[in-house]
Amino acid sequence: MWAVAVHAQNVEAPFDVRSAYIEPLEHGFALQATLDLGLSQQAEEAVRNGVPVKVTLDIQIMRKRHYFIDKKLEDRSISLTLKYDALSNRYMVSGFDGQNLGAFPELSEALAVMGHVDGVKVLEKESLSAKDDVEASVRANVSVESGSSTVMRYLMFWIDWRRSTDWYTWHVKL
Repeated sequence: MWAVAVHAQNVEAPFDVRSAYIEPLEHGFALQATLDLGLSQQAEEAVRNGVPVKVTLDIQIMRKRHYFIDKKLEDRSISLTLKYDALSNRYMVSGFDGQNLGAFPELSEALAVMGHVDGVKVLEKESLSAKDDVEASVRANVSVESGSSTVMRYLMFWIDWRRSTDWYTWHVKL
């Protein structure tokens, strides 16, 4: 019984890219993705104590070529920030471009919003044609925002709570 209890405490929450695809827009292409952003108990405690957490989504889009090295069409990172505001007792989420995505009473609600990437423009329409063989990859990373003495205090004890998913790769159908 004791071994089962110890094992249950060591099980980490899921942290993974569940799905991703690129959809055509009028003037380009947009990324849609769903992420499981389960944080470890140490990371959740750090957030509750005021340590800002940054979730970064790395995006790579490649045109596959037979006789040459693949051409990189897109290689960038976009970030979301999660902070706890003690005055309002809310979890604040900031978007890719710094916009406020909302204030949530529960951490799980904030993580659910962060886990839905919706309509992030990744390519112009002119960069692809229907005959192109295109492969896209996405991965997520979670880390602390730097620059705070509070952050440094938590990092000393919980340096191992940073997480990264594997690359989620798929063939893009145009």
